[in-house]
Amino acid sequence: MSQLSPARLLAVANALGVDAALFDGKEATVLRIEAATLIIQFFSDEDEQVLVLAAELGIVGPKARARIYPSLLAANASWRSVAGGALTLDEARHMAMLILRLDLAALDDAALAQRLYAFTHAALEWTAWLAAGVQAMAFERGREIDIAPVDFA
Repeated sequence: MSQLSPARLLAVANALGVDAALFDGKEATVLRIEAATLIIQFFSDEDEQVLVLAAELGIVGPKARARIYPSLLAANASWRSVAGGALTLDEARHMAMLILRLDLAALDDAALAQRLYAFTHAALEWTAWLAAGVQAMAFERGREIDIAPVDFA
């Protein structure tokens, strides 16, 4: 597997507002942007260059799933609310995630920047929604429940 071109990595770094050195020699990196953690993976071969984004939105415990899943599934039908990505759950960690695959050959730098901005915005919106759901469900039940924002400390 070949490396992404330096120009494409620079475009990704510029769009995210980070130093391009963050990507040096790596096929993946993790960024913290406000309340969201973004996992960025690069795949490149002679036929395509792909950027895969995954945002960790928060932990969804077993008791909260029945209330959270319908909203996550319904949102997948709206391109705008998921920025063209998909909401899913990492079962092993009970982590709600937003994921997106971008074909870099199909995007110029301006379009790439717009897609990264939209994805980051959607990730922040879903992180906030999930955190607000935690507070609302806890208030409704009058106690702590098993859903909480991710503790990154």
